[in-house]
Amino acid sequence: MKFARGHGKSRVAYNVIAAIYRGLGDSNSPLLFVGVACAINVVGDLLFVAVLGMNVAAKRR
Repeated sequence: MKFARGHGKSRVAYNVIAAIYRGLGDSNSPLLFVGVACAINVVGDLLFVAVLGMNVAAKRR
C-alpha cells in the first residue's frame, strides 16, 4: 500500500471521519475542518516562504 505512506495516512483518517459525520447527517463539520486546514496552509506558506525566506522546492520521485 504505497498510497498510505506519509501524508496518505492522514488523508485516509480524514476521509473515514468525514464519512462517519456525513452518515450521521452532519456535513458541516467536515466542511469547517477543510476550511480551517486550508487557511492554516495558506498562512503557513506565506510565513515560511515570504517572511522567513525559505525557498519553494519540490522533490521528484
